[in-house]
Amino acid sequence: MPDTYSSQYREMVLIQVRAGRSVYDLAEGLEVSAATIFRWKRQDQIDSGNAVGLSSQELAAVKRASELFLEGTLRLSISQIMASSSSPASKFRADVSGACATTGRSTTFASANEATR
Repeated sequence: MPDTYSSQYREMVLIQVRAGRSVYDLAEGLEVSAATIFRWKRQDQIDSGNAVGLSSQELAAVKRASELFLEGTLRLSISQIMASSSSPASKFRADVSGACATTGRSTTFASANEATR
C-alpha cells in the first residue's frame, strides 16, 4: 500500500470506525495496517476535541516551522562553508592556481585527448 493515503480515503475509513466497525476488520479488508487506522482514529479524536494533543492544523504548522528552520540552518551552513577561506572549493582554486603558476599553463583544463598524450 502507499506511504500516504488521500484525505478522502482516510475519511472513508474513519466514517466506518465511527459507525462501530472494528479497526482490525477494516485493516484486514482494506489492507491498511491496524496501527495506521488507530493513528487516524486518535488524530480524529484530537481534532474533534475528544482527546488531548496537537490538532492536524497545529501539526502541519509545526512541520512547516521545522522545514523552515532546517532550510535556514542548511543555508547558513552552506554560506559559512562558502565564505570560509579554508573551504574545499577555495583550496581547490588555490591548488589549481598554484599549479598553473609553476607550470606556466593557463587555468583552462586540457581536453581528455591532450591529457592522455
